[in-house]
Amino acid sequence: MRRSALFIDFDNFFGGLLGTDPAAALRAVENPGPWLRALATGLDAAHPTRRWLLLRCYLNPGGSVQDPRDPSKRIYFSTFRPFFTQAGIEVVDCPSLTRGAKNGADIRIVVDAIENREGARAEAVMREHSRLAARNLRLAIRNRTHLDLLPALALLKSSVE
Repeated sequence: MRRSALFIDFDNFFGGLLGTDPAAALRAVENPGPWLRALATGLDAAHPTRRWLLLRCYLNPGGSVQDPRDPSKRIYFSTFRPFFTQAGIEVVDCPSLTRGAKNGADIRIVVDAIENREGARAEAVMREHSRLAARNLRLAIRNRTHLDLLPALALLKSSVE
């Protein structure tokens, strides 16, 4: 059984799902337990393939999106915090750093993944639009010489050396 860590960039995860299937997005964030178990067990629920050593969600507590069911309303991300904590997922506040709602969760995820790589493989980084960043993160976790593929190199190098 693989020991794994899961890092969820909530704003991008939820926003990406919401743009694809609003009903599925709301189900996923209101009840993360089923998909969390599915990621741990794969196709065979009787024989899990991974054990979660670290479950962490990075959420902008002031973040929101337009409600697709009623465009005159907003869906506030903080509403979903209790669902994640009840599922055993630590929620890390990442408030907006800019007017464009950029919150720096991506950098915190990279630093946390590197800091927590001992004893676990950071196998799942849930960022809807970031296949390249996830690939680069996996390379950097396996081999420090690949840190130059990551953003904010100067900050990262000083935090891990």
